[in-house]
Amino acid sequence: TIRTSSSFKTGTIQDVVNYCKNKKVIGVDTETEGFDFTCKKLIMFQIGDKDNQFIIDTRFISIEPLRNILESNEIIKIFHNAKFDYKFIKSTSNIELECVYDTFLVERIINCGKDGMKYGLKDVCNKYLNVELNKEVRNQFIGLTGQPFKADQIIYGAKDVEHLCQVREYQLPIINKHKLNNVVDLENQAVLAFADIEYNGLDLDK
Repeated sequence: TIRTSSSFKTGTIQDVVNYCKNKKVIGVDTETEGFDFTCKKLIMFQIGDKDNQFIIDTRFISIEPLRNILESNEIIKIFHNAKFDYKFIKSTSNIELECVYDTFLVERIINCGKDGMKYGLKDVCNKYLNVELNKEVRNQFIGLTGQPFKADQIIYGAKDVEHLCQVREYQLPIINKHKLNNVVDLENQAVLAFADIEYNGLDLDK
C-alpha cells in the first residue's frame, strides 16, 4: 500500500524500489508479532519519506528487492531504535543494514542520556512536532495472522515513517549547534555492531 498526503493506492515492490533507490534519506520502520526476533515474525515493513510512505505486508511479500537500498552506504536510513528493527530485518531476509540514523540514540545524545527523560517515538514526536501518536494501534499487530491490515493500522505504520523524517530535521540543527556530529556518527555506526552481537550471540569459554 502506498500512502500519500491525500490518498491510498496499491502498488508493487518494484514501485517501492523505484521510488527509494535515488533518495538520499528515507525513513524505515517495522511492526512485529512481539519483541523476540528468534521466535516472533516481522509482519509489516514501512519505508518512505514525508511525501510518500510504502506499507509492505511481509507475511506475503519479501523485502529482498530492497536489499541494495537497505545495504547502501549512499542512502541514510532513519530508524527509531534501529537495533530492534535490524534484528527482525536480518532474521527475516538476512539483509545487513548500513548507513543508519537512529532518532532514538540521537535524542539521548542531545539530552546527555539523562534519566527521567522520555525517548520513545511518541514522546519525541510530541516534543518536536506537537503530534500525538496513538500507540495503542501497535498492540493490534500481536497475534495477527492472515487478516488484511485495517486502515488505521496502515495509517499508523505510514505515520511512523513520515514523522521519522521530520524529527531528524529538528534534531540536525541541535546536533550542529552543540558540535555533536562526531558522537552521533559514532553511535549510529555502533548500533549496528551491537545489533549484530545480539543477533549472533557470543561464544563463552566456560
